[in-house]
Amino acid sequence: ALASVMRVVPHADHGPAAPPGREALLVAVRLVDGTFLDDLRAEHLMDGARFAAAPDAGPGEALLPLRGRGGEPVGYLAWRPEAPGSALLRDLAGWFAATAACVLVAMGVLLRVLWRSSAALRASEARFRALTALSADWYWETDAAGRFTQVSAGVARVGLDPAALLGRARREVAADPADPRWDGHEATLAARAPFRGFPFDVVGADGRRRHVEVGGEPVHDGRGRFLGYRGCGRDATAEVGARLAAEAASRAKSLFLANMGHELRTPLNAVIGFARLLKEPGGEAGRAEWAGDIERAGLHLLGLVNEVLDYSGLEAGGFPVRPEPCDLAGEARAALRLQEAAAAQAGVRLVARLPAGPVVARADPRRLRQVLLNLLSNAVRFTPAGGEVRLLLEAGAGGAVVLAVEDTGIGMSADEVAVALEPFGQVSAGYAATREGAGLGLPIARRLAELHGWRFRLESEPGRGTRAEVLVPAPAAAA
Repeated sequence: ALASVMRVVPHADHGPAAPPGREALLVAVRLVDGTFLDDLRAEHLMDGARFAAAPDAGPGEALLPLRGRGGEPVGYLAWRPEAPGSALLRDLAGWFAATAACVLVAMGVLLRVLWRSSAALRASEARFRALTALSADWYWETDAAGRFTQVSAGVARVGLDPAALLGRARREVAADPADPRWDGHEATLAARAPFRGFPFDVVGADGRRRHVEVGGEPVHDGRGRFLGYRGCGRDATAEVGARLAAEAASRAKSLFLANMGHELRTPLNAVIGFARLLKEPGGEAGRAEWAGDIERAGLHLLGLVNEVLDYSGLEAGGFPVRPEPCDLAGEARAALRLQEAAAAQAGVRLVARLPAGPVVARADPRRLRQVLLNLLSNAVRFTPAGGEVRLLLEAGAGGAVVLAVEDTGIGMSADEVAVALEPFGQVSAGYAATREGAGLGLPIARRLAELHGWRFRLESEPGRGTRAEVLVPAPAAAA
């Protein structure tokens, strides 16, 4: 009965040496039963050893007879002796396996670090792209020649295609490349100096002109070699528009104050002068005429004050409009009659082209009359003596009604029309200086029309006159 088998390499001190490349087996034998032997056979046998009932050794196998207690044969132990150098190879294989395991562990740690670094880099890039997409600005890079190599998608907000900008210089994209400011900007780029807030205009794919501002820093590599510029740009259209509007408003107010000084000084001088005449004895014959002059001067002053107060009320939202069924033709005739005296004094002929019957629409009668009076007085003011002012009521599309005032006056250019519609706006100042007005008639008329929900339009041509019209919806639509 076999209890254990192990490899043993005999030495001279323990008996005859084994042949080169051969190993002996040390077999410890004790009495065991067959069941115990079957259970422990696989556990105790070395690799490649087996039990055999007969001496049927395979190729290269050695046999060891096994005997029982009485010396009777009970079987054979067969095993395959190891070849020369197999122990060294086995040790080398173990070393290589251990080394490979260490290398794999190190590679695993390195790959994990690289993966984490790559993940952090991807997350950082994703955050940068998200911020770039959400930002109102856009980011750009140029090469050493000043041509775009990268432009973020944010530039599309000003109507430009990022891909179409690649390979182009900034000046090539500008709407005004001949602007002298570009020479100074390119001198800054040639000096490789940083710049901030450089303004220029671009025209987007939609045809709109926009104001942009850009800033940038020069970029160098580790050796100090200049690579190009990196920076950002932003849409400054709203800011520039607000600044231009503020400047225009400031100029309009300055002009208004200058004109208002004239408008107030003239009637006040008349009032003071005639009042002094009334105080002097012996002037009874002219008192009635002087009183009439004082009245007209006072009414003129009252009209100026009313215009300023009306516009202030409109701006403050304290100008209610209460529409009701209203005869547009009747209100137009009433406004025309109120303007006849001023037109006769100016030598201007008034012409009415109105239907004979009533034309009913929803409107605030008082505000409608004010719109018509403002348009008529403005037309008379800017029409030289011998000219004509026409008040028309025409049929529009879809049953709408068009109230129009036309004149054969001095007319305006497109830029002057924009100024005339601004509060306190004054055009043709040399001619208007001889006429009354605060520059609020047209803005008030337009604002009152808009409060009704009507469309207001002003068309003019220098030397040919002006047409102001209000489009009043059909009665059913207006209701």
